[in-house]
Amino acid sequence: MFGGQGSQHYHMGRELFDADSTFRTWLLRGEELFRRVKGRSLIEVMFDRSRSRADTFDHISETHPAIFLVEFALAQALLERGIEPDVLIGYSLGEFAAAAVSGVAPFEDVFMAVLRQAELVVEYCSEAGMTAVIGDVRLFQDEPRLFAGCELVSVNFERNFVVAGSLGALAQVEAELRVRNVLQVRLPVRYGFHSRWVEPLARVSPALQLSSPPAPPRVALISCATTGPVSHFDHRHIWQVIRTPVRFADTVEKLEHPERCVYVDLSPSGTLATFVRNILPGHSEATVVPIMTPFGGAREMLSEAIARIDAAVYDGRARARPNERGARV
Repeated sequence: MFGGQGSQHYHMGRELFDADSTFRTWLLRGEELFRRVKGRSLIEVMFDRSRSRADTFDHISETHPAIFLVEFALAQALLERGIEPDVLIGYSLGEFAAAAVSGVAPFEDVFMAVLRQAELVVEYCSEAGMTAVIGDVRLFQDEPRLFAGCELVSVNFERNFVVAGSLGALAQVEAELRVRNVLQVRLPVRYGFHSRWVEPLARVSPALQLSSPPAPPRVALISCATTGPVSHFDHRHIWQVIRTPVRFADTVEKLEHPERCVYVDLSPSGTLATFVRNILPGHSEATVVPIMTPFGGAREMLSEAIARIDAAVYDGRARARPNERGARV
């Protein structure tokens, strides 16, 4: 599972960059491309020692490629260990990392498309915001006046949804929610993805496409925009990913065997794992595995994740070596 904007934080992936050669190799490949285009270092921004993990990291020209790189590199670290996915789930921006892993285009092409998307958002879209609400999604449906000026842009599970709006509208909504003791979190995102605030991109949507014709995914690629498999990752689908509300809960529920899957969360925040645990029933046989959180410990969490995946898939049997066919997850 690959997460999107809002999951990023400073120093995400730092421990793995220092400790894991595969992860480090892919971050450095992205760093080289970023330097070539931007003339500066992305890694220096991500791992800025003057910043703490709690500081706001929200410049899209940096966060877009950083999220993509961390997720793609983490996927490569798992593949290197012989852990191969049956299904790749892309959540918003995370669909680009999932698409690259699925083989729709070379890593470089998808990375450059992510950079270009960030540039176009800055050029064409007005700044807005996104707020996660930890409350029943029916609140949005039943009280439209409370959310005046906002749009529902994601349903993560029944009691977690995201709205986008102008900064003024979001401030009013958040103030009213506080009066009602409803928890909310302003996401570190300066643009209203999946809402009318990105509509200006529609007139340049062909510029969002990959530089090479997309190939069919070699691994099943599931979009949280359509809740189903992606067959052609062209500019029309990319525009749908950017503009259409995220339907994560519906996507998980539509999987063939959602209660028996091994869910591996490659997002920097680990929140997709939390979402899945809240979507599935208590009796579910699923294994849910986060690898990163904003609190560090990714090196240990990666080792633990591999052990848990092995236990779930092989049930104590010996696993294939990395250069052999690995687990199916």
